[in-house]
Amino acid sequence: MIPEDRKFASPRRVTLRDGREVTIRLIETNDLPEMIAFYKDVTVIDGVYYRGSPETLVAGAPKWVPAAADNPYMVCLIIAADDGSIHGEAWYQWRESDKSNSLFGICIRPTMQGQGAGRLIMSRLMEIGDTYGPPRMNLTVQLPNTRAWKLYTSLGFRPIHEQMRPARADAPEMPEFYMERVMGTAPKRERKPLQVGWATTDITPQRPVFIPGQFHGRLPEYPAEPLTATALVLDNNEACSAFISCDLVSIFAPMEPKLRAKIAAAVPELKDGAIIINATHTHTGAVMGERRSFLPPGFREKYNLDIMDSDVYCDFVVEQVVSIITAAWQNRQPGKVAWGLDFAVVGRNRRWVSTAGKSTMYGNIGIPEFSHIEGFEDHSVNLLATYDTSDKLTGVVVNVPCPSQVNEHEYRYSPDYWHDTRQLLRQEFGENLFVMPQCSAAGDQAPRPFYDKDALARMERLRNQNQRLALASRLTRAVVDAVATITSEATADPVISSGLKVTPLPLNKLTVADVEDAKKEADALAAVQDAELKKFEQNPELVKEPRWYTDISRATRRWHWFNGVIERYEEQQKNPNAARVVTIHAIRVGDVAFVSNPFELYLDYAIRIKARSPFLQTFVVQLAGDGTYLPSHRSTLGGGYGSYAPSNPIGPEGGQQLVEETLTLLESLYNK
Repeated sequence: MIPEDRKFASPRRVTLRDGREVTIRLIETNDLPEMIAFYKDVTVIDGVYYRGSPETLVAGAPKWVPAAADNPYMVCLIIAADDGSIHGEAWYQWRESDKSNSLFGICIRPTMQGQGAGRLIMSRLMEIGDTYGPPRMNLTVQLPNTRAWKLYTSLGFRPIHEQMRPARADAPEMPEFYMERVMGTAPKRERKPLQVGWATTDITPQRPVFIPGQFHGRLPEYPAEPLTATALVLDNNEACSAFISCDLVSIFAPMEPKLRAKIAAAVPELKDGAIIINATHTHTGAVMGERRSFLPPGFREKYNLDIMDSDVYCDFVVEQVVSIITAAWQNRQPGKVAWGLDFAVVGRNRRWVSTAGKSTMYGNIGIPEFSHIEGFEDHSVNLLATYDTSDKLTGVVVNVPCPSQVNEHEYRYSPDYWHDTRQLLRQEFGENLFVMPQCSAAGDQAPRPFYDKDALARMERLRNQNQRLALASRLTRAVVDAVATITSEATADPVISSGLKVTPLPLNKLTVADVEDAKKEADALAAVQDAELKKFEQNPELVKEPRWYTDISRATRRWHWFNGVIERYEEQQKNPNAARVVTIHAIRVGDVAFVSNPFELYLDYAIRIKARSPFLQTFVVQLAGDGTYLPSHRSTLGGGYGSYAPSNPIGPEGGQQLVEETLTLLESLYNK
């Protein structure tokens, strides 16, 4: 920082939590000896998260310190004790050729960690940055560094995308978030009339890819109903946000970081707003990612199978989705939005409890041992409608607490009941209508009833409908009724704002019995897998038989499922506080809010969120990520699939924490 600009960063006395007083001030060239002493005390792990190892920092200090003191494109603060010793540094720096953003770094001496020193020096740095320097500040934070995430997000940084930090001499390749904060020097934006952009595309695989949703793999045998991705952009110049919905079982882990990084590059304007990316949770989509592999490593290549590499399919979907979010942004037109609520019986609770207290997902309840359905059902249909300036409906976001799984065992690609719903809605409102499905919390819900099945089948037959069409008809009626009611209140001037929270959720606590059961199952499945591999080695022609993959894929997927329990148990033995980091995205549109989570979230949690939310309507959006079941406490009492150790990396403790973090985020949006 040049001398004439030092007025922006005068020294400041601060008090740590333990009562010590220190000074936060700009670094000086003559601080070099104390900076070297400071760097020598940096721990190995802090060095991994910072610019380099302690040895690297010490070696580079003679060059770094004078540059940090005199660089006109850098602000570097230090924490100095009264004895002259230095206990931390924080800085931001930009390039003369690019004054649009700066890069940030921070490191605190171990003896001052936990005393609020990091927050104090960062807060002072943000205060300076809000009046001096580029309009944006960027940083990277590694996924294991949960303490730093909490600090950065509390100071206004937001994740833009996930990426991999290249390996360094002192650390391996590591996943990290690229984060950004809009500074006070950024020009203020004036709200203008709303602009709305829509686009949609086909994401059906062009070659066979396994169909997820069951433990055994399935390859398509029948013509596909098109899998689609749909994008919506809302922009009023003051703020913008986007929604993306995909006919997939989840937003797979390999897909999301690639997609967010490419969107940030293709449409940089969207970096300031949240993007909620959700799956419809169809069990007749296509798989991607190693974690969900249906075959042992190398099997596909060894037998030269005509099955697309799931990573290739992932790249295809990413490119398709980037194309539609770009098109939606470029195609923005003046428009309006309206919101409303209606009801349609689509989802039904799919877990029942026996008189002995044991819970089961699906099955026959017409037995003396049946006691009751385990949980609640939610038949709400939350709707966001968009219009052109003449009040013609252009698109609908339809949020339903039910996965698209009427025909979940089929051997073809299909969006399930959303295919029929799109067709019926377009018959009502025109072929150019955009339809964006969102699956609300529905971990314990399914589109099939336990009872009255014969009576329902008769009514469907009398109406010349199958079950899918019957559900789509109910859903369409609800949307039509809601649109007719809310159109008169469509507005071109809604508040648009967004936020997100990155939060660690504790792993579900596992017992010795849990891991022993898992090992027993995993060993048995490994034996099945070995027997299957020998069978194919002895007769490679078996891969030409119909559904040759059923047994080996089931054994492979179930082995991964139970082995996950063993891996999590070992992780907890090393770290009792082991957690998984999740990102919650929230978008406000007028009087309503959308809030996402990556799980198959049991309905109890969504009801808690909705009941306490400050918004008129709260659209809970599940599977906006690659999570699995997050069960309610009452469901774990009965156990069973969906609510016991192999199903639940995160348990009820993490579920309630998710609720509280979500409500904090919603409150912050409401009070903006």
